[in-house]
Amino acid sequence: MKAIEARARRLGRSLRHFRRDPRLPRLQGSPSPLARAASRASARLFGHPDVHPFLLDPLAALRDADLPLLTPAVDAWEAAQRRRRQALLARRGHPTVSVIMAAYDAEATLEAAARSVLDQTYPPLELLVIDDRSHDRTRAVAEGLGDPRVTVIQSPGPRGAARARNHGLRVARGDVVTFQDADDVSDPERFERQLSALLAHEGAVVSTCNARRMDASGATVTINGRRVTYGVITMMFHRARVLDTIGYFRTELPISEDSEYLERMKAAFGEGASVDVFKTLYHQRFSQGSLLFSDGEVREGEAGVEHRRSPEAEAAMRRFRADLRRIERGELSPFVPF
Repeated sequence: MKAIEARARRLGRSLRHFRRDPRLPRLQGSPSPLARAASRASARLFGHPDVHPFLLDPLAALRDADLPLLTPAVDAWEAAQRRRRQALLARRGHPTVSVIMAAYDAEATLEAAARSVLDQTYPPLELLVIDDRSHDRTRAVAEGLGDPRVTVIQSPGPRGAARARNHGLRVARGDVVTFQDADDVSDPERFERQLSALLAHEGAVVSTCNARRMDASGATVTINGRRVTYGVITMMFHRARVLDTIGYFRTELPISEDSEYLERMKAAFGEGASVDVFKTLYHQRFSQGSLLFSDGEVREGEAGVEHRRSPEAEAAMRRFRADLRRIERGELSPFVPF
């Protein structure tokens, strides 16, 4: 019985990974030749442009298909789900969400990014804009937003997204924390959907949603063969519990410090700590000058963008993954001080 339960858990994790990112190349925990063959066939099928959006978000795909007979049913289903989410949030007392937005020389994109936060269908929030010692009008744009929920803070230390986010974590007052970059935008229902998913799952500590990269015109950019990715930056978590257990971001990593923070959170709290919203609610601006893509090699072609991390970044990733395994075994504390 225990062996069957273990296989069921592995299959469940595999299915969750497939829905999160249908181009995952293999089924995890299934070494049999049949499973590997099924995985290869599924990867080819899930990569088909007509199948991919339906698997990620069936309701949105049906709506985009422009089938008038189905529209009333889709509308009714979405309305019922919205009422269910809002009732849950009301029962839980509408916790305040602190949104930490690190901003560096972001005068051109900051207002759109901030408006996508302030116009959420879930309004109990505070937006902390951490000006990371910008040279342009970033601070002036933030101060001109004219919303009492916005607080503009000058980052006191050396530059860096991890340091700016740490400062935001230290001053945040909300029950729940999430992040958004100053050149990205969120769908209006992102916070409502992620927060209701977080609160609905007992034992969950963090929730995430899917994300996509977009160019200046808003069109989707395919990165390493993927149009939709796991939105690490969208992590939304219980502030006090997480800060007491794992503390703050590591600032010495060259890239992916947000991935390390989320994975350290999962390692510290164990299986069931994370709940994923399988909907693309976060839109990231693609720029070769961003921290992620400025590292390593970037090539643009007809199939999209191919990005490979530098050897230095790969070595840093291997080190932090080794640390995560030690945390899971109880050999290393997950806590990182401010």
